[in-house]
Parts: sequence; C-alpha cells; structure tokens
Amino acid sequence: MTKKEYETYKSIALKICKNDEKTEDLLHDVLIQLSNNIMFTGLTGSQKTFFFVKSISNQYYSNNSYFYRQYKKFQYGELYNTEQKEEEYEEKPTLEWVQEELEKELKNNGDFWYNKGLFEMYMKHKKLETLHKLTTIPKYSIRQTIKEMKLWLNKKWDEHGKIG
Repeated sequence: MTKKEYETYKSIALKICKNDEKTEDLLHDVLIQLSNNIMFTGLTGSQKTFFFVKSISNQYYSNNSYFYRQYKKFQYGELYNTEQKEEEYEEKPTLEWVQEELEKELKNNGDFWYNKGLFEMYMKHKKLETLHKLTTIPKYSIRQTIKEMKLWLNKKWDEHGKIG
C-alpha cells in the first residue's frame, strides 16, 4: 500500500468516525483484515475504496463488530457513583409466628380450619400436585386458597410491624 492510499483511507476513516480518538486503531485493524481478504486484494482502486468505506462503517457503527467488542463496549474513563444507598432491614416472619397466627385465627374463627389445614400441608409438602393427590381437592381450589392465605399472612405481618 502506498502512502497516498493510506492517507486517503485515513481521511475517509476520520470522516466516517467523526474524528473519534479510536479511529486510527479501527483504521489499522480494518487495513490488516482487508490485506488478508482475497476479494479485496483483487479489486481495482475505486472498488477498493468503496469496499473499505463499507467495511469501516460496518465496524464502527455495528454493536456486535470486533471493533465494538474490543474498544467501544467498555468505557473505562467514566466513573460512576459507587456509593450504595442503605436499605432498611426488613424482618421476615418466622414459621413460629405463622403457626401462632394460624392458631389465633382458628380460635377466633371456627370456619378457618380448612384454610389453616391446607396451608399447613402446603408448608410441609411445598407442591400443589402432592396436596392434590393427598386431598383430592382440585388444584385450582388449592392454588386459590394458598394465594388467599399468603395475602392474609402478609396483611397480618404488616399489622404486626405497625404494632411491634
């Protein structure tokens, strides 16, 4: 490659890359790749220029090109605020607390036995399929009861947090 061709390619690269500081790195990478490309070496002057323009613009603007992965993906010059905000610790209910709440509700509401029993089985077995096989209760009903119980317990826990 002659000095004149190199200067032409460099000026084209500077225009395409809008005078980016990494333009020369891209230029040299593309020239090395093209020098090993049989199709490029077999072209004439203006065809080579067109091929070069297309290659360098694809490399510069693509988000999955070699140039992007190598040079543009990580911006090391930028520092972000690394200070983390403090989060309040949220205490979670214990199994003992859940059992106490279920027992209290059963004492206050005699019709609560079904929800309490099903939820205790759910805590023990953890799978709806197992509960369905043990009780022959439809899965939809089990799922609905477990959902209601979780909402009820969350509400009780929120009330407990306001009181305690």
